[in-house]
Amino acid sequence: MAVRLLRTYSITKPLGVGILTSASKKGKVTPEDLAVAVENMATLNKVGEALVLIED
Repeated sequence: MAVRLLRTYSITKPLGVGILTSASKKGKVTPEDLAVAVENMATLNKVGEALVLIED
C-alpha cells in the first residue's frame, strides 16, 4: 500500500475576489462590489504571513 502525503493550503482571502477584479475589467461590477474586493485585498494578512514563515 502506497502512502501519499498531501500539502495543505490555507485560503486567507474570500473566494471570489479574483472573479470580481476580472469582471471589473469588463465593466460588469458595481463600484460598491469592487470596493469590497479592494478592501479585502488591502487588509493586512497576519495569518498568511505566519504561514509563510513555517518551514516544511
